[in-house]
Amino acid sequence: MSDREPFLRNPDGSLRANLTVWQSLKISLLARVASAYIRLVRLTCRIQVVAGSGHLETARREGPVIACAWHQAELVSGIYLLTWQRLAMRVGFLISPSREGEFIARVARLHGAAVMRGSSTRSGREALWAMAKALEEDTSPVVFADGPSGPAQQFKAGAVILSRRTGAAVLPVGCALDGYWQLRTWDGTLIPKPFARLRIALGPPQTISPDADVDTETERLGRLLNELTEQAWQGA
Repeated sequence: MSDREPFLRNPDGSLRANLTVWQSLKISLLARVASAYIRLVRLTCRIQVVAGSGHLETARREGPVIACAWHQAELVSGIYLLTWQRLAMRVGFLISPSREGEFIARVARLHGAAVMRGSSTRSGREALWAMAKALEEDTSPVVFADGPSGPAQQFKAGAVILSRRTGAAVLPVGCALDGYWQLRTWDGTLIPKPFARLRIALGPPQTISPDADVDTETERLGRLLNELTEQAWQGA
């Protein structure tokens, strides 16, 4: 590893941000504040699966899946997917090993989720390895299909490649809500307000065969995820 490498490695080989003690303490404090807000939303929001509720039962029978949502709904889908833990389905989030990612990772851990470190743009090999390992450990990795930097709602190939290699099905998750703030970011991130209603539309598990064309499957899944997102916004 060169001196310019922005990330460090844990003993298990996973990546982490190179933080000073002060940066680590600051991130830890901010993570606890953010986690407290998310707990408030989780306690007060109402989650409604408006389409595809039976697909989750299918996924439970078949084993861990690769859950996919748009980056805009990162927080919305995360709150919903954490409810899978009540069904004995553990979820894990692929999070960049950057400083910002360290903040998100600590929030996720505070809510009992598994965390995989990697970025499709800067450490793609590590990201795929971490998600494949999670599947082996009966954890369903969550992929934000247009992340980490867009273009928005343009499905990238990572989930398709992972499904081809592991045989795990892709489960698309469309999300909407009726009370939120929207950030002026590339994806228009949605921040749920307390007492919001979260609407979820699930697609059928999509198993990608090893000989499937990656580009074709990527475009197809992108269209499907857009359709599910529209269903969620319409509430039907």
